[in-house]
Amino acid sequence: MLRQRTLLTVLVIAAILLALAVLATQTQRFRRPAPLPPGRGAGPDWGPLRSSLESYIKSQRGDFSLYLYDFQSDSELGINQDNQMYAASSIKVPVVLYLYTQASKGTLSLDENVLYNPESDYSTGSGVIQYTAASGNPYSLRTLGNLAITISDNAATKMLIRRLGLDNIRSFMAGLGGKILFPNGRYFSTARELGLYMRATKRFADSNPSLGGAFVSDLCHTITNEGITQELPGVRVAHKVGAAGTVATDVGIVFMDNRPYVLSVLTEDVGDTEVPGFNAIGRISRIVYDYLKNQGAG
Repeated sequence: MLRQRTLLTVLVIAAILLALAVLATQTQRFRRPAPLPPGRGAGPDWGPLRSSLESYIKSQRGDFSLYLYDFQSDSELGINQDNQMYAASSIKVPVVLYLYTQASKGTLSLDENVLYNPESDYSTGSGVIQYTAASGNPYSLRTLGNLAITISDNAATKMLIRRLGLDNIRSFMAGLGGKILFPNGRYFSTARELGLYMRATKRFADSNPSLGGAFVSDLCHTITNEGITQELPGVRVAHKVGAAGTVATDVGIVFMDNRPYVLSVLTEDVGDTEVPGFNAIGRISRIVYDYLKNQGAG
């Protein structure tokens, strides 16, 4: 009888130990961190890239504001990224993005015409409307959006702002994270905020292939190949430059194979004209491209 009790005790203890072992295994399994979704990892090591960019910027004259966002890792890098600077025509991106966003909601039609009013809309600088339009000439919102981006038409931009409402555009920009919202009606911003607007552009294009695709196509077919694009090896880039005196700016989506990213660079006084600024942006763009390309290869 004693031997049977001993055997039973041993079996019970063994069963308990086995149950505890299984429980421990299950607990350990559930304690393992869930796998990170694709593209949401820690991101690249920005240290070497930051050093390269800072070294290059220090070798140049003038002021720089830079912001980089990597879609694959959802990570970012900035150098003076929150410095308020003159954005010039790069600020037209959120204006036209707001136009397409409203069209996607059905609150306006891109076929709607806006009549040219030289008293409020005339503008020198970039564009053709200032030369070709007479008072009362109609322009569809679709045409105005295209002209504002592809040839940076200043009169078209004024007509869009008049139709859409500056306060509405400001609210839209604030909703995307903007804080510098056309102060006194002037085209100021930061590299980070321009980058946020371009990130929103890609999100909009991904969720609205028709309207967003048209907007991105316009950004890919501007008449300027300066700045971000000029040193890249045949890469598709959706971007919008700005220039005024010694100011040169550019913000864009670089559609590098399997690794799109946003780059925004604002410069001032790099040279006596905007050309040295655009050359500097081109060099910065190539430094970023080569680094991320090598990260992908690694």
